[in-house]
Amino acid sequence: MPQWYNILVGVDLSHGDWRATPGGETPSQFACDRAIALAAALNNRGGEPAKIHFLTALDLDERTQRLIAEAHDDESTVVRAAEEAMRHHVAAAADAGVMADSEVVLGRPRVEMLKYATEQLPDVVIVGSRGHSLLGGRLVGSTAFSLMGSSPCPVCIAKQRPSPVVDRILIGTNFTPVCNRLVDLGIRLARLFDAELHITHVLEPVKRSFLQFSAVSDEAVDSANNNARTTAQAKLDEIAARDDAAALSPKLVTHIEEGVASDVVFRQSKELDIDLLMLGTVTQSGMSSMLFGSTAQKLLPTLECSLLTMRPDPAE
Repeated sequence: MPQWYNILVGVDLSHGDWRATPGGETPSQFACDRAIALAAALNNRGGEPAKIHFLTALDLDERTQRLIAEAHDDESTVVRAAEEAMRHHVAAAADAGVMADSEVVLGRPRVEMLKYATEQLPDVVIVGSRGHSLLGGRLVGSTAFSLMGSSPCPVCIAKQRPSPVVDRILIGTNFTPVCNRLVDLGIRLARLFDAELHITHVLEPVKRSFLQFSAVSDEAVDSANNNARTTAQAKLDEIAARDDAAALSPKLVTHIEEGVASDVVFRQSKELDIDLLMLGTVTQSGMSSMLFGSTAQKLLPTLECSLLTMRPDPAE
């Protein structure tokens, strides 16, 4: 099972989430529900109990922060209101038999979340997503993007679904070390939730248009593409033959297709009605990564399912 004893959940208390109560239908509320469902499932399998830390950051200007600091103890403040809202999530976790606490800090959410993840090293970070477009709204430079690009631990961006329980998982792999670790994790999650697990590899074939002025023959191009498919299929078969994968019920399903990775994975996630998509991310940083980055970054704005990402280890 995933060794996720410490779960960090970022709670957004803006735009309707401010007074969120258990049973609400906000992105942040769904992230909390998914974290509680995950912790409860882990606890049911025995071992060390999982614990959730709910964290919210209030992005207030300096004048507002000064007024809050000068307020009398018996005055109702924005911080106390936030603390009261956070207690709803702690109570919901307790009702599910899950240990949890909460924290309200002042600062920019993406800065404070990343600071906590880097210093405290939780086993997984879960945040909600409002689904803004890639080049419009808050998603560029948002908490989700910052965590995907810099968090030392796996990050799950929870998109609203009919249920917080994971029934169908899709892993995109290019057989790199980080993707191999994702496969290990995906198999454990599938066992945890008795979920249907799909693993896909997308071949981006050599394009003849780029070779039209070279001496490379059509036969050589076809041979390269065929060899790539054969090699990828052998690696997928090797994964499916692993003892832990072969023991899954429902049975593991592998896919191999040609095309642009982001397009194929997006289509598969819709056709298979996936609850959780798992992808590795690039190690780039800065605006170049934001605009031309990984498949995960390109897919996040339009995905209808939750997305779990993992960064490569520095050694990889």
